[in-house]
Amino acid sequence: MMARMWQPQPGDPRRRPSKRGALFLVLGSLAVIIVTLTVFGPPRSSRPATRSSASPSPSASLAPSASLAKAETACYARQPADGDIYVRQLAPGSPWSAEQIERGNWDWDATTGQCLSSVQVQMLTAPAVAGICTQVGYVSQNPGYDVNATPAAPLKDVAAQKGPAC
Repeated sequence: MMARMWQPQPGDPRRRPSKRGALFLVLGSLAVIIVTLTVFGPPRSSRPATRSSASPSPSASLAPSASLAKAETACYARQPADGDIYVRQLAPGSPWSAEQIERGNWDWDATTGQCLSSVQVQMLTAPAVAGICTQVGYVSQNPGYDVNATPAAPLKDVAAQKGPAC
C-alpha cells in the first residue's frame, strides 16, 4: 500500500506561498535594501586603512576627517537640489511601477566623500542587473503623472535611467 502525500488545502496556513507572493517578497526586500542604502549610505569597509612608514603629525591626520565632516555638514545644509522626483521601475515578472519621492535634499555619500542630489542617489543605488530598469524624472517636468497606475505609464521627461532593461 502506497502512502498518500500530504497536499495543502485552500485556506490552510501551511500551504506554499504563491508565485506572486514570492515576487512581492523579493521586490519588498529589494525596496528595503534600496531605502536603507539611500538613507544610510553604502556599507563602510571594516579594514583599517594602510599607513605609510612615515608618521604624520597629529594635526595632519585630523585635517582630512575634519574637512570631510565640515563638507558633510555643508552638504546637508544646502538648499534643495531638485524638486520631488518620480522613480519608475521595471523588474522581471512584474509590470512597471512608480513612486513619488518627496525630497529635493542633498545626501552625503561617505564612500566617495561627495554630496549627491536625490537623482544621483537613485542612480547610484539602482541595481544594474538583467531585467531591471530604473528611470527618474522630476515631478515638475511630468505634470499629471499618476504613480498609482498599473502598469506605470512612461515618464514624459526622463532625467536619468539605469539598467539593462531600459
